[in-house]
Amino acid sequence: MKRIFLSVPMKGRTEEEIKFTIEKMKQVLTAMCGCEYIEFVDNLINEDDCKQLVKEATRDNGEVMNKSLVYLGEAVKKMASCDYIAVVNSAVFCRLDNAFNGCQVERIVAENYDIKTISITDQAGDLFYPDLVKRAEELEKQCREEYEKKFGTIVRR
Repeated sequence: MKRIFLSVPMKGRTEEEIKFTIEKMKQVLTAMCGCEYIEFVDNLINEDDCKQLVKEATRDNGEVMNKSLVYLGEAVKKMASCDYIAVVNSAVFCRLDNAFNGCQVERIVAENYDIKTISITDQAGDLFYPDLVKRAEELEKQCREEYEKKFGTIVRR
């Protein structure tokens, strides 16, 4: 049985959006691998585990240093038991100004610790990340409006 870790962006996304991406990745990878002898490991952490992790990362004064880093540490722990990491390459990440640092770190860890990478290309991002495509479009619209307010209308040629 081969274990595949699913590297999925989480920052600013709902659990429903994350689960949608996970299910799409499973469908595509099952078709790509052509075998039923694979087990998927995702980086989604259930609510009870989140509470416990935050509790463990809380200082004596009640301050939690960096939740994102705590969750990333858990993802790396899960990666340790996997044969592969599956990543989706999409232009939508560039449009969102590399907002998903955890995915980047997971890729670096996989590369440095000899975990093979399975790369899926979803150029527009709409197959795996329709929510992120929408967010990118909204961000681009906001930036355009701010620019036009400050400098005038953008002329397209």
